[in-house]
Order: sequence, then structure tokens, then C-alpha cells
Amino acid sequence: MHSEAKEILKETVQYQLDLSASSFRDELIDGAVPILWYGRPEKRNVVTIGTNPTSKKFYTTDQRVLANGMDYPFREVSREKLSSFLQDEQALHDTIDYFLNYFEEPVTSREWFGKPYGAKLEGFLNGMDYSFYSSPLKCRAVHVDYFPIPTRHQMSQIRNKEPIFSDKGTKKRLHEILSLLEPSSILLLGKKHCERFSTFLDHDIHEVPSYPSARFQRGVYQPLGIPVVGLHFKPSEMFLGLGGGKDRHGLSHGSYGRRDVIRFLGETIGRTVRKSGNA
Repeated sequence: MHSEAKEILKETVQYQLDLSASSFRDELIDGAVPILWYGRPEKRNVVTIGTNPTSKKFYTTDQRVLANGMDYPFREVSREKLSSFLQDEQALHDTIDYFLNYFEEPVTSREWFGKPYGAKLEGFLNGMDYSFYSSPLKCRAVHVDYFPIPTRHQMSQIRNKEPIFSDKGTKKRLHEILSLLEPSSILLLGKKHCERFSTFLDHDIHEVPSYPSARFQRGVYQPLGIPVVGLHFKPSEMFLGLGGGKDRHGLSHGSYGRRDVIRFLGETIGRTVRKSGNA
């Protein structure tokens, strides 16, 4: 795996360097290595697809660069160091190890992924019988971001982002990463990603009857011949990306994020997809 992953990583680093000469350059974090994935793929793993890596590894809350807080795969903050990274075989190897070992280390982005047997995305996956963390009772989950390069601001705050998502190179690299990880299924996190994968999803939009704002689509990722489920909500975020309102039953969207509810949503959607023969 390391040799194939290194080639994809080199290609993605070069793309990041190319972007640093474009109008998108002010959003890039100099020296931050792209994150191809998080987690250790195993047989029957699911891949969750989000937007892009967080900048919290690089900045304090007042947007000052962390001087001593960078670990693999985060390098010294300079474009020159990122260029030299391409030639550093040991650094490339260590970075791939970082991707693989991410959920086996004590420090992870648990405020986003969720704690083991907790809520958020991990809780949803537990309902589907998956987990990011090592568990004898669950199949492995691995996380991938559609755009694997950390940015200074959240994507929702960046105006000129759509060209990078529609770029053929971005789509090609995502497919290469998915092919490398060999997942048994894909879980899309959010309506925007459902739109980006629209050619692989059925037009029908389903919902969980007790929680009607929890909408989803089903389909097949044809290049790999595997099921894909597209969520119109985001189990990793406050209010699940639905806002602070209520559903048509009068339930607040905030209640959707409770540990028992988020697990129930995972169980229900997982069961529905399995019955349809798409998982």
C-alpha cells in the first residue's frame, strides 16, 4: 500500500504547490501536507467522505500559527519545505503511517469524529455496525475528504471554492484514493456531496419516519461497483448541518444529535439500505 499511496501523495502535494500560484493561494496553509485519508482499511470497511481537513492542527483560536504543535503529517510552515517533502522518502513513508495509525493514537479530532462508542459520526457509524476505532464487534470505518488539502477557513466561508471541487484532477485523485482503500461501501456526509456524486445516486430521496429531516439517497459507485449512501445531513456537526430549527413533527434538530438518536439513525438507514440490496 505504501508505494501506491506515496505516488498519490506526491501528486497531491504537487497540486497543492500549483494552487499556491493561483487565486486560491491565500487559503492554503504553507507546508501543510495533504491528508489522503484517516484510518486503517480492513476487509469490509466503509469510507466516509467529508469536505476537507481542519485547520485546527495549525492555528490557535486567534489564527496565530502554532509554533510547536505540528506532528505528522504536518511539516514546517514554509512552501520551500513542502517542495523538499516531495523528495524525502522517509517523510513520505511516515506520513502514510500517520494516515493509517490516526485512530489508534490518543490524539484525534474527537470533537468532529466522536469518541469511541460516543455520538457524532462515530455514533452514527456504530448504528451501522462500523467504527473508526479498533473494535472486535465492528467493521472498520475510514475517513476521506473530497478536497484533501487543509485550508485556513472552513469551506463554507470560501467564495472561490467550486472550481477546485469540479476540477478533473480533484475527482481523479479521490477515485485513486478510494481504489487504494478498497472499501465495501461509501457514506457521503452532506447534501453538497450528494450533488457531487449525483450520477451515482438514485433520484429518490428517503427519510427516517420518526426523524423526517434525516434524509438520504442510495446508489452505486459504478467505478468500483460498491454501494453508496448519501446523507443530506452531517452527523459530525452541531444540529447535523440542518440548522437550529425543527422538523415537521416539531422535534428540534438539536435533538437529532443525541447519542441514542444518532445511533438509531445509523441503524435505521443501514437496515433500509441492506433491505434494498444496496449494501
